[in-house]
Amino acid sequence: MKVDPYSLSTYGEMITDRVRCGAYMKALQAVIRPGAVVMDIGTGPGIMAVLACQLGAKRVYAIEPGEIIQLAREIAAANQVADKIEFFEDVSTNVTIPERADVIVSDLRGVLPFYSHHISAIADARLDAWVAAFEAEQAQGDIEPL
Repeated sequence: MKVDPYSLSTYGEMITDRVRCGAYMKALQAVIRPGAVVMDIGTGPGIMAVLACQLGAKRVYAIEPGEIIQLAREIAAANQVADKIEFFEDVSTNVTIPERADVIVSDLRGVLPFYSHHISAIADARLDAWVAAFEAEQAQGDIEPL
């Protein structure tokens, strides 16, 4: 049985956190270019995968070992981007994607950096690592709900 460190309500709190989602949107806008290939490690409910598609990614590989990936599939379908996202219900170290990713995204908040070797999984997936830290005291403008 796979263990998910977050409950469904915790995922809901993360999705509705405007400051958090605004910071991620700003970071994604800075790095995702039209036609990009994106790998989302620990996609959870797939919010960053959907955002990547909305920003012009041609293909997103969404990797998540937990059952929450079923909700990610539904969210992608509801946002008309399911055809651009390939979902893998597994840990990233067991997944080989068919092309090189231009961008790797992963949520490093909460318990995940220390859960199931999350940082080593990201290191395994990359050649060069760039980190962008964001801190916001309040939301910078409105964020469209997914």
